[in-house]
Amino acid sequence: MNTLRKKADDPNNKSEVTPKDIELLHKMTELMEKQVALLEDLKMKNE
Repeated sequence: MNTLRKKADDPNNKSEVTPKDIELLHKMTELMEKQVALLEDLKMKNE
């Protein structure tokens, strides 16, 4: 049961359907990581 849940919670695993809340959380995390990288680049350019 836990292995099935872990597969379903992994948005990169397409063999099981991922719940929408996990997909949204994954997308938000990716966007926040990109935003942090952009802000760090901007900070480095301004120094």
